[in-house]
Amino acid sequence: FIFIVIKGSGECIVDDIKLKWQSNDVFMIPAWKKIRHYSFEESILIRVSDAPALHKYSLLLKNINCE
Repeated sequence: FIFIVIKGSGECIVDDIKLKWQSNDVFMIPAWKKIRHYSFEESILIRVSDAPALHKYSLLLKNINCE
């Protein structure tokens, strides 16, 4: 997933790694990772996925054990 931070600040935790974010940041996290988001103030994040395009062209992978 691609995340676009429109407003605010906070952090997300992925595999025990903290990633801090704030307004105007853009960051990516693989879709199969477990994500926990925490905001430090009122925040707006947009999550973008290419899953619909991958599905249309039969490229979407599902149920893959990546651990």
